[in-house]
Amino acid sequence: METFIAILIVFTLALVLIATAGAFSRVSRTASRSFRCPCTNRDVTADFEEGVWGGPPTGVSRCSAFEPATAITCGRHCLGIMPPAVSVQT
Repeated sequence: METFIAILIVFTLALVLIATAGAFSRVSRTASRSFRCPCTNRDVTADFEEGVWGGPPTGVSRCSAFEPATAITCGRHCLGIMPPAVSVQT
């Protein structure tokens, strides 16, 4: 009986760890950056979706080249020129 309880506890902890890791892998942040747009050849400011653990931007949520800024209709070529997110150590 004690072995069964120990296995049940280990199994439950494993499930909690897997669920937590899956939830954190989808966490993102928004970072605002100013740059020269490769599509419009203008200086713009855009908000990029980035993973909190680093890596390249995954999406554009706002861009000053468009009115309204959320109506982005370009091919989002800026995603290919943005450097990966920088982790800040505190």
